[in-house]
Amino acid sequence: VVSFVPLFFLTGMEGRMLVPLGIAFIVALAASTVVALTVTPVLCSYLLGKDKKKEERESSDSYVARKMKQWYGAALAFVLGHKKIVLGSTIGLFVVALACFFTLGRSFLPPFNEGSFTINISSLPGISLEESDKMGHRAEELLLSIPEIQTVARKTGRAELDEHALGVNVSEIEAPFELKDRSRSEMVAEVREKLGTIVGANIEIGQPISHRIDAMLSGTKANIAIKLFGDDLNRMFTLGNEIKGAIQDIPGIADLNVEQQIERPQLIISPKREMLAKFGISLPEFSEFVNVCLAGETVSQVYEKGKSFDLTVRVRDDLRDEMEKIRNLMIDTSDGQKIPLNYIAEVRSAMGPNTISRENVKRKIVISTNVADRDLRSVVNDIQTRVDKDIKLPEGYHLEY
Repeated sequence: VVSFVPLFFLTGMEGRMLVPLGIAFIVALAASTVVALTVTPVLCSYLLGKDKKKEERESSDSYVARKMKQWYGAALAFVLGHKKIVLGSTIGLFVVALACFFTLGRSFLPPFNEGSFTINISSLPGISLEESDKMGHRAEELLLSIPEIQTVARKTGRAELDEHALGVNVSEIEAPFELKDRSRSEMVAEVREKLGTIVGANIEIGQPISHRIDAMLSGTKANIAIKLFGDDLNRMFTLGNEIKGAIQDIPGIADLNVEQQIERPQLIISPKREMLAKFGISLPEFSEFVNVCLAGETVSQVYEKGKSFDLTVRVRDDLRDEMEKIRNLMIDTSDGQKIPLNYIAEVRSAMGPNTISRENVKRKIVISTNVADRDLRSVVNDIQTRVDKDIKLPEGYHLEY
C-alpha cells in the first residue's frame, strides 16, 4: 500500500488517470489480506488436523497421545464447523457475485472525473465567423453562470493546415470545474439544459482525455459513432436523420447529432473539347488558366519589415465575383488571339455538398451520441435493436457501430 501512496499526490491529468489505479490496487490488496486472515488459516488447520489424526492412529495409546487426540478432536470439530460456515458463505457470495456479473454493464473505460469539460458547439456550415463567434460567446456566458465553472477558454474554427482542420462553424470550449455541493452528473445535466437553449447549435460534452480516446477509437468526439456508408450524400443525410429520430428516446442517449451536411451553391466549369481543339488550347493550358484566374498561383515572395509574403497572381476580385464576369474572362489561343472563356467552356451554377467524408474509400455520414447514467454496451444494444426494427437501408448502404 505504501508503495502506491505517492500516486495520490500526483496532480493534473496524470493524477486523474493514475489515482484510480492506486485505489484498485489497494482494494485488491485489502481483499487478499482478508482472505489470508480468514479462509487460509481454516484450510491449513483442517489439513493439519487430518495429518495429526493419522499419526495418532499409528502411534501407541500413551497419555500424551490421548491428550493430543482429545485436543485435536476438539480442534477438528471446531474447524469443521467453522469450515462449513466459511465454505457456505463463500459459495453463497460467489453465486451472488456471479448473478451480479451478468447484470453489470460494459464500457471501454469506466467513467471518471477529469475536472474539466471539452465542449463542441457546431452550427450549419457556411455561417459567418462573426455569427459563430456570437454563438460561442453566448455559450461562454451560460457556462460561467454555473457555480462550479469559474473560467472558460474557446477556439472558433481551426486553420486549414491544422492536423484537424475545422470550419468557423465549430467552436471548442475548455471549461475546468470544481465540484461543490452536488454530484458531477447533476452539474452535467444543468450544462446540457443551459446549452440546449442555443438555437441552431449541436452540442457535444466530453472531457479532455476521454474526448481524445473517443476520437482515436471512432474518429468522432462522442462515445458512440454510428457510421452510415453509401453513395448518395443527400439520401445518406435523410437516412441519418431517420436513425436519429428512431433512437432519440432511448434511455441514456445524450448529445445526439447528425453530421452537418448541406448543399452549397457552386460554379461548374466544363471544357468544350471540340472548341479547345479548334482554338489550339490543350487541356493542361485550360486547367492552368482557370486555376490561376480564380484560385491564384504563388509566383514569388516579397519582403516587408523583415517578414515574407506570398506574391500571388490572379484576376481582380471585381472581375470574378459574378458568373457572367467569369464567362467573359479572356483566354489566349494558340495564334495569340484572345477569346472569352464561354467560347471553350460551359460555366453553370449548381449545388454541391459542403464536405465529403470517406472511410475505406466509401462515402460516410456519422450519427454520434454520448451516454449519460448508463453503461455503453447496453445503450449500443438498444440502438442496434431499434435501428434493425425501424430503419430499412437501401441496397448498397450499410451501418457500422
